[in-house]
Amino acid sequence: MLENEKNEKTDYTVIKTYYEKGCELCSPYACNNLGNMYGNGNTVAQDYDQARMLYTIACDDGVPVACGNLGYMYVYELGVKQDIDLAMKYLEFSAVPNTVRHAKQSDICTKQEPVWMTEKAVPFWE
Repeated sequence: MLENEKNEKTDYTVIKTYYEKGCELCSPYACNNLGNMYGNGNTVAQDYDQARMLYTIACDDGVPVACGNLGYMYVYELGVKQDIDLAMKYLEFSAVPNTVRHAKQSDICTKQEPVWMTEKAVPFWE
């Protein structure tokens, strides 16, 4: 447990439980945050495979920071073979705000392949 600025204890096992439940209920942001816990080894054993799976769920459902996390993993070989082309695809999507194409809340539960992975991301102003 860690302390916040008010010297209150923060129980990260409880936070992990909420992120798990949120991810089960199709919240891509909860999946991304849970992926951060696994990717960084925060209060859980570091597990890049689990982090990649959670980031993929969140990225597929249109969370740009999750796409950036995946790109980072592919650049720095964190649990995956280095793939600069794939990393750039993820990083390109994460760098331009509001470029989500065809992402639906249901994608996270149905595991549909996102269209943006096969098409160039289109900025919202086009």
